[in-house]
Amino acid sequence: MSVVLTSLVVTPRFENKQVSAVGAIAVNEQVAVTVVGVVDITDPEVPVIPEGLVLRLTSPSGKTDYARFPFELGDAWVASGADATCTLKLNTDELQALFLYQCANATEEAKLYLESGSTDNLYADGRVQIRNWVQNPVDPTAGSAQIQGQIDVISGLLETHQHDNDVEGESSFPHNNLSDRDAAGTHPVIEAGIVSAAAVAAQALSELQTLEDNTEAARDLTTLIQDDGEFTEAVASDSPGDVKLLLNAVIAVLNTWRVS
Repeated sequence: MSVVLTSLVVTPRFENKQVSAVGAIAVNEQVAVTVVGVVDITDPEVPVIPEGLVLRLTSPSGKTDYARFPFELGDAWVASGADATCTLKLNTDELQALFLYQCANATEEAKLYLESGSTDNLYADGRVQIRNWVQNPVDPTAGSAQIQGQIDVISGLLETHQHDNDVEGESSFPHNNLSDRDAAGTHPVIEAGIVSAAAVAAQALSELQTLEDNTEAARDLTTLIQDDGEFTEAVASDSPGDVKLLLNAVIAVLNTWRVS
């Protein structure tokens, strides 16, 4: 007997708003869902799925959503004759938290709703059992195909981004072996940018030092010429000798600055 994928057949009874669900489902699974008899096939060429149709699993009280379809952007029901089909993902954070630390044979009851937000209708509701499926967080089974797919994508990107001396100036450096990641020439463009940035920083530091030196000289000059400083103000009553002494003092300071 061949392996049968997990499925859930949902049959609503509209006259009393009840639903029966046939199938065994478990946390972390992707479940093939069939909702029986909800598609309008008056025109078999153009089947019409009820607008805004939603399948929702919640806690028994209805306060916590466990899973729903549609959920992700792009989710859409598919007509199969008079039935609507979808894939319901049970790897949600809420369901995983519900079964966290529980035994492998644990089961939890959930409320199942078939409803429409577009037409404001509760078509039917019922109950379903969800089994536990314990996962190894280091090497999970559920979703391993998607994980392996991402690993393959990353591996492919690494393979197409090897430093193998094909580009002039690059050192040989395989990115799937990071032991030589800091070797000179591994990333010449990045290294050149760092050198350029260092040069700009050095230039800025030099200009800042010059500015500080000029500022210090200005402070010295202010000290010399302020009241009671070395350069006192010349007044009309000063004798020629006094003016000469003042000019000689100014010249002495300027000569000192010139050679420093």
